[in-house]
Amino acid sequence: MKKQILAIMVASLFTVVAAAQANEAVAVVSPVLRGGASEDEWIAQFVQDSLTQNLVRYTKMRVIDRANESLIMAEQKRSESALYDDADAIELGRMTSARLVLLCTIQKIGVSWELSLRVNDLETNEIKAVASGRFSSTELESASAVNTVTAELFQAWGINLTAEQKAELSKTNSEETRSVKSLAKGAAAEKAGDTVSALAFYAQTNGAQKAEAETNSARLLDGTIPTGSIAQKAKYYQEQIAKWNKIFADTKLFIESKLPIFVYDFSEMKDEINMHTDTVDITVSRGIAFVMRREAFVVYKEVWAAWDAIRNKEKNKVWVGDVKTQYFGSINSERYGIDIALLDDDGNVIKMIRKTKEPNLILGGPYATKLKSQQKYFEDAVFQPIKFESIKLSDMPENLHIKVMKVFSYSVSDHKKLFGKELEYTIVSADEWEEFSKGL
Repeated sequence: MKKQILAIMVASLFTVVAAAQANEAVAVVSPVLRGGASEDEWIAQFVQDSLTQNLVRYTKMRVIDRANESLIMAEQKRSESALYDDADAIELGRMTSARLVLLCTIQKIGVSWELSLRVNDLETNEIKAVASGRFSSTELESASAVNTVTAELFQAWGINLTAEQKAELSKTNSEETRSVKSLAKGAAAEKAGDTVSALAFYAQTNGAQKAEAETNSARLLDGTIPTGSIAQKAKYYQEQIAKWNKIFADTKLFIESKLPIFVYDFSEMKDEINMHTDTVDITVSRGIAFVMRREAFVVYKEVWAAWDAIRNKEKNKVWVGDVKTQYFGSINSERYGIDIALLDDDGNVIKMIRKTKEPNLILGGPYATKLKSQQKYFEDAVFQPIKFESIKLSDMPENLHIKVMKVFSYSVSDHKKLFGKELEYTIVSADEWEEFSKGL
């Protein structure tokens, strides 16, 4: 009888806790990022959005996230005052309707990342729960780190998950994670003034993040003509010229570096020995293929469509002629060189050959190439066999290795002079393609 009463009391307590949670609002404040480099700026939003998703999915609380107007205003106030400690984060929560605030610190320690979470009750200033852990970069970027500390936080907070929920939280949804990450990286690129990279990341989002990404992309390419004084209009024209010159220059750079993916398959080799000359020819049956990157087409088409709408507005005619469009509505006939080497076990070059690829691509205008899936681009790619000819038999080692040594574009020989750095092209094996293409 006593056990039954105790069970009823425990069940009642859980019901009261669940009901209280259902009536509570929690503000998920932008995490504090410490020790990371500039390229790590996206991590804060990624963690914030991942935490928000977990709270929405596994609790009945009303979650105030970064899209909430009052929290946006609070975050802006903190930014303006350059305040970033815990007391200021609590004050941010007070500016919203939240009784609870979820604080997060992300710290880079060597090659690891430490995540620290804390839930504060703003009415009592009581710490309701804490959780922390140290993780690898892979664990952080896969969202498994966030899920691990979320589970620990829920346990300390008295939020009881079902066995099914615990199992779900212990796993990660790779598609969802990639989308959350792309949105965060797009926002970081936008903040850094890199419009084209931001567009590329936004284009990779889907699901719940897609609407926000599309809104952000539209804002970046907006060309709404202001009403006002002549001085205001002149300033707008100057800003638009500078903006679009940069967008087209960056788009050119993006397409040149991102468009080609070089996929190789060196798994099958055939030798032909010529005893009269004491030489051998080595033929690689599949060789190397040029695979177009869908992402580059998507970004270019988005930029072109926005520019086409802007340049056709009568009021914009006064300034659009000063924009230096690149690749606009034209055929891109890049010619790429690929240096491939036959090596011995010590990495010494036995023979080097150069192959060329010259795809004709209509990137813009009314005759633009129709978009296909990334996998379809791979399936349509033609592998070009490789042949190393007239190698002296005396130079042949016991084992042979083939390696792509360098890829370059013939049309951008002055690229370093123009952009301050050499382009780096993507090179993957056919065996790596399936896993590699998941991130495209």
